[in-house]
Amino acid sequence: MAIETHSIDNHGDLWLIVGEQVERDEDPACKLRVCSRTIARASPVFHAMLYGNWRESAKPNDGSDWIVNLPFDSGTSMRDLLGVIHGDSKAFATIGAQDSKDFSRMWGVLTAADKYSCLGVLGLWAPSWINACSQHVPQEDPNWDRTKEELNAELYPMLAAILYMLGSSDGYKKTVNLMVRRFKACHARNSSYFSPFEVYLEGLGERIHADQLALKKVYLKTTNDIMRSLWAGNPAAPSLVPRPHLCNTPEERSRCARQCFDNLVIALQNRKLWPLPKPESIKESPEELRWAIRKAHWGRQRCVVADAPDQWGHPKWETIEAFYVDGRSYAYKLTPEEKKALEKNKSIIDAGCVYTK
Repeated sequence: MAIETHSIDNHGDLWLIVGEQVERDEDPACKLRVCSRTIARASPVFHAMLYGNWRESAKPNDGSDWIVNLPFDSGTSMRDLLGVIHGDSKAFATIGAQDSKDFSRMWGVLTAADKYSCLGVLGLWAPSWINACSQHVPQEDPNWDRTKEELNAELYPMLAAILYMLGSSDGYKKTVNLMVRRFKACHARNSSYFSPFEVYLEGLGERIHADQLALKKVYLKTTNDIMRSLWAGNPAAPSLVPRPHLCNTPEERSRCARQCFDNLVIALQNRKLWPLPKPESIKESPEELRWAIRKAHWGRQRCVVADAPDQWGHPKWETIEAFYVDGRSYAYKLTPEEKKALEKNKSIIDAGCVYTK
């Protein structure tokens, strides 16, 4: 199959043959005509390659084409990057960030720019890319159950990596927060989701898994504390909705608390949460666990019927959300290495550096 040829600079003196060892149907190899001085000014790597002591710097003296092979680079990503380096301000006009292909294209260009130490040339597009990634990370509402919404386990590690490379600390933390809360245990421990970004996000999957276990322990401890309090006969055990108690004596109140305990055991059993499981054995995400606990209601006949019976003459029952587990108590904490890298990337992007020598 003939290799695609593209002239990025019609007056260019250099041909780059890109991607012959890694080409795919959607990312074919290509031959790109560029200006050697332009790319050398933008990239210290290209400067050393073309004007240093590398083999590629041997420009032919017989008038033949100057050709440099880059067999392990993505043809599509390098074409995008070199277009930007040559001043194509419309290079990413077609990126709408509407699906994963747009984000894959962003990621490809970012990794190519990082490899050739010219991340700053993408500064013009950084704000729109950060905004596009952030819009795909839903705002978490502790009072809104979103656990039935399917979370694309392959997309969010990529979004985190893009935001990381762009130096967006807030966007990165927001994305990791989402993965901690809503990734199932199998997703957080699935290396295939994180391995493409491991060079930049080393150990992120393990950190997410560790934070998930810590969150599950907190949620289960809250539940356990309430159940122990009820078992001990404490009718004032906390709940989302205050329980009205019209019983008078300590014995009546203690009996009331034990009745609450019995009803909640049934409610938790219905959700396979009694006896309370070990955090390590829970396959669901922390957010799924939190909502399963929160939806464990208890219902009982009022201890003293203060209201009139219902239309069938039966005493009224009260149904109460027994457990309120605060979903706002968690926030991902950057490691020192993450913080340093984010600050460095942000400074490069903000400066829009162009290498000169």
